[in-house]
Formats: sequence, C-alpha cells, structure tokens
Amino acid sequence: FRGLLPGTSFNGSTIQRQQLLRPFPEFGNLRTDRYDGTSLYNSGQFRVEKRFSGGYSLLLAYTISRSTERFSRLNNTDTALEERLADADIPHRFAASGIWELPFGKGRRVELGGVARALLGGWSVQGIYNLQSGRPLTFGNVYYRGDPGKLKADWSNVDRTSGVDDPAKQRADQRIRLANNIRAFPSRPGIRSQPVQFLDASLIKTVSFNRSVRLQLRLEAINALNHAIFAIPNLDPTSSNFGKTTSQFNIPRNYQLAAKLIF
Repeated sequence: FRGLLPGTSFNGSTIQRQQLLRPFPEFGNLRTDRYDGTSLYNSGQFRVEKRFSGGYSLLLAYTISRSTERFSRLNNTDTALEERLADADIPHRFAASGIWELPFGKGRRVELGGVARALLGGWSVQGIYNLQSGRPLTFGNVYYRGDPGKLKADWSNVDRTSGVDDPAKQRADQRIRLANNIRAFPSRPGIRSQPVQFLDASLIKTVSFNRSVRLQLRLEAINALNHAIFAIPNLDPTSSNFGKTTSQFNIPRNYQLAAKLIF
C-alpha cells in the first residue's frame, strides 16, 4: 500500500516490522467502542414500623447491598472489562424517623388548663437520623511510584507479550522493572471514604383555635448534631496532601423557623 495513503507515515521506503505485523498495517492505532457494559445491584431491605399511637410513631429501616459495574478495562492489555464496585455502592444504610407528642394539654395523657395548657400543651418533637457506609474510592496511578517519563511509550512488541518487559533485562530503577507496570490491582479495591451520619430535628408547637383551624410553629435544625461529611480525600500518591481531606461536602448545622396555618 505504498503511495496509496497520502499524508501518512506509511508511504516511505521502509516501514517498521511491528507495523507490518498488525492486523491492519495500513492504519495506525485502531479504536473500537463497546456497548456491553453491565451493572448489578443486589440488596436486602428490612423495615420496622410502629404506627402512631400513644403519642408517638417510629420507623426503622436497614439496607444491606452490593452494587458492581463492568464499564472499563483495568489495563491496556486486558480485553475483558473490569468488574469493580460501583461509585454509588453503599453496603450498609440505616435510617430512623419518628415523632413524639409531649403528653401535656387537652386530649393528652396529662390534662392541663388555663395558662399551663397554653405554655406546655401542643408540643411535639420530630427527627430523622441516617447512618451509612462511605463511598468507594477510585485510585488512579497506584501501581507506579517512579518518574512516568521513564516508562516506555510503546506497549507493542513483536517478540514478547504486549506490555511485558524482557525478563532477562534488569533496570537500575527497581520501580519500573516488573511487567512494565501493567496494572493488576482493582481501581476500586474496597477502600472507602468516611461513613456518613446526620440528624435533622424539629421542635413543633401547635396552637388550636377551633376544631378546623390550627397554627403550627416550627423550629427546624438541619444537621442538628453538626456532623461533618468530608469530601473525597486527595488520591494522588505524589501529593503532599495524599489521603487528606481539605473540604466539607455538607453544610454545617443550620436553623430555620417556619409557621403554617392549617384550616
């Protein structure tokens, strides 16, 4: 095909042997797109509920799960897609919510009248608590600690397996000897960010004018215990901040007031 492909390097009088041994030597690198990626999610879900009676209700929920995906290759010499933990894999999640009406006031366990009923009656407390595992961390160049400039740019060779260096040849830099640093470890090895927990709570005062008209005053605390949810740590092993988290993912404790007229 000499002279048939103007503007390419294949028109010269000599062509590298490794190029001639390619399945389609008239082309350079070939790229194909695959549409056979898969994802799999399995879970066990448990729920316990105490419906409202006696002045309170409670709901408990727990999920144990595993989510995996197969979308990309682990390294350039592996034709099979890597099966790894999905980015959204949360193996354990516990949630609890409830409401408790203080037993003071008209129609409640402790009957009050006059000023005492106005001050102590109609109060209730609500809360939502969540606790879950952290997300899996995705590591990049975890298999090499040396100078990337010392790695061979050409992974193809006609006399040995692609990407595997000559076993009889020793390098001065021991970090770039074995298998030309083909990646063998999973990109998500199961190391996770910190667990996540937070509590939202509300203090509610209900004032009844008659059977059909009520005023509800609410004091709500978002992230009531002021738990920090840290962002993903630095995953660059060459950085001085490797393994450190320098930012917060959620907002600090926040209060808000609300009034609602129900009629």
